[in-house]
Amino acid sequence: MPVQAMSSFVLNESNEIPNDMFTRKFFAACVDDRARLSTTWSGSVEARYQACSALSELAYQNEKICMAIINAPGMLDAIRSVANGRHVGARNAAISALNCMSRSIEAAQALIHARIVEEVLTPILSEKGRGEKYEARVARAVLAIANIMGAKGGYEICAPVLAKYPNHLEMAVNILGHSLNGLKWGGILFALYSVIIPMSHLSAIKENQARLVELGMIEKLARVLREWQPGHLSDSVMERVLLIILSINDQPEFQHRIRLSGLIAGLQQIQLGLRNEPPQCRALAEQLLSSLLECHVAVCMGQHARLGADSPLMLLDDFVSSLILDMAFPMN
Repeated sequence: MPVQAMSSFVLNESNEIPNDMFTRKFFAACVDDRARLSTTWSGSVEARYQACSALSELAYQNEKICMAIINAPGMLDAIRSVANGRHVGARNAAISALNCMSRSIEAAQALIHARIVEEVLTPILSEKGRGEKYEARVARAVLAIANIMGAKGGYEICAPVLAKYPNHLEMAVNILGHSLNGLKWGGILFALYSVIIPMSHLSAIKENQARLVELGMIEKLARVLREWQPGHLSDSVMERVLLIILSINDQPEFQHRIRLSGLIAGLQQIQLGLRNEPPQCRALAEQLLSSLLECHVAVCMGQHARLGADSPLMLLDDFVSSLILDMAFPMN
């Protein structure tokens, strides 16, 4: 199967096709045939572009395929060569393939050992440029590095790299917003899960949390929960979003914004399970609701008749009392 036809096959067929069928057709066409593999990667720029595009589509939403690609002799080195090449289209396709593979923790571990972060992704962040293709390349590199950061040993390698690129948090939040609105970033329509995975790793770093909240991450995550629909990888998306919120909910300075984001209504919706939410997500929603509604209990106890006029809450002036009530019982 020629590389272009192989890419077309991958793009047009349903993702519901069993993994072994993808593997069999792809590797029979390219990887297992050493001579054809060599011809593909040493051939025209168009052939390399089509090959990387096919690899990207194969790795998309499919962890089994990610490791099959990485374990194919010479494949990762070939992708590295194209990613570090001069042709913009082929480079972008290669970076896309690496980004897709990086979402698999096992594959991310292999990318760490292959020094993909240091030798391929990091140099991209220092490039100067403009336009959709440049923005797409940088965005994919940032998301890939954030994905790899979640693997064992990834933080030590990736966190210092991202720290030197000050706009990476803003880019991640903006891409999330574009994904929610069905808009392209750098000419790419990023799938929601492809942004939530790196976001979960970025938000796990305490030093990032205040900036992410400032950029509007909470409001966008609340929207993800409100608009959630069952589908491929949707359970994973919901669970990751809830874990992100859980990780920042223990910071008192963020709790008021969490309440004002409309998140409580979304959590209550999940708790009811009317959209067939998975059990683990319903349990997380219940845990978050319990934490977020503790203020209500405290206020009500402070107004209990048995405390009477001696209640410290009753000694506050109207202005302070209204502030407390606003925080305990947000309108949204």
